[in-house]
Order: sequence, then C-alpha cells, then structure tokens
Amino acid sequence: MKIRAGIPEDAEEAVYLMNLAIDEIGQALTGEQEEAAILKVMASFFKKKQNRLSYENTLVIEENSEIIGVIVVYHGSEAAQLDWPLIEQVRMKSGNSDLLIDIESEPEDYYIDTVCVKPSHRGNRLGTTLIAEAEKHGRKLGYGRMSLNVEADNKGARALYQKLGYQKVGRKTIYGHSYDYMVKVIS
Repeated sequence: MKIRAGIPEDAEEAVYLMNLAIDEIGQALTGEQEEAAILKVMASFFKKKQNRLSYENTLVIEENSEIIGVIVVYHGSEAAQLDWPLIEQVRMKSGNSDLLIDIESEPEDYYIDTVCVKPSHRGNRLGTTLIAEAEKHGRKLGYGRMSLNVEADNKGARALYQKLGYQKVGRKTIYGHSYDYMVKVIS
C-alpha cells in the first residue's frame, strides 16, 4: 500500500470515490443530475489543472495498483480561483449567469475538501492515514491550520475528527445542508 500524488490517469477511480463522499454536491459542482454525467464532468476536471477537482489537489492511497482512498486538499485562499472553472461549467449548463458555488473553507486554512475510502476497505484507518499525510503536506507547505466540514448530524465522523485533533469553530451551510466547520492547528 502506498500514498502518492494524484495523476490525470487516476480520474475514473478517484472521481468515483470523490462522488461517494460528496453525494449530491456533485450535482451542484457539475450542473448534471445523472450519476454517469456527473462522473464524466468530474473526471474531465480531475484531468485538468487549476480547479477544485484537479489531480493537482489530490492524494491517493493505492493497493495492488487499485485506488482505495482519496483526499482532496487545497488552500482556502485559492478556493475562489479553483472554483471558477466549475462555476463557468454550471453557468453554461444552467444558463444562469449569476450562479455561484458555496464557499466551504476559510482563506487561512489548508482545507480538506473530500476524503473517501472505498467501502470494501473501510475500518482499516486508511482515512486517518490520508488525513495525516495531508497534514504533513500542509506543514511542508508552511500552512498553520487544517480544516474540514462534517455534516452536523454525522456524529461518527465528527468523533473521529475530534480524536484527530479537529475542533468545531463554527457552522456552514453548503447547498442547503448544515455542516460543522472543524479546524486543527498543524504548525
């Protein structure tokens, strides 16, 4: 098993896992309704640079050349720039030129956008391993805080993140759902 930076060729496996984690947010980010179309658009963005879903922001954990986990991280100060290509996609698809994507992170944080482990491999601390690797990467880049959002009613995930040192500092509404915004000092 190894953790490595994402590459464009990971698109199919990585976006499948990303979509498992973000569920209906995939619709908002792509402007699509059907899963196959959502995955196709997400894969297209994954293969490109400078957007939220890009391989550039992704670490994968693989076993026997199979991606079994993924984490997407980027600095909050870059969120608007990384969201812009997605906003253009959704605006074009919907015809609504005023449409925006909800801001999920604070500008001072290295933000965990998505973390997901393949269902068949859950319970083996792989998500924790991915988070630790993202924190290590954030420290290497000189960032002082990590953050993430967890659904307010997801007590199990919140307990895990608290165990890893994340503390709730606020609440965000993202696409109509309430999330606890959690932060960990990593410097």
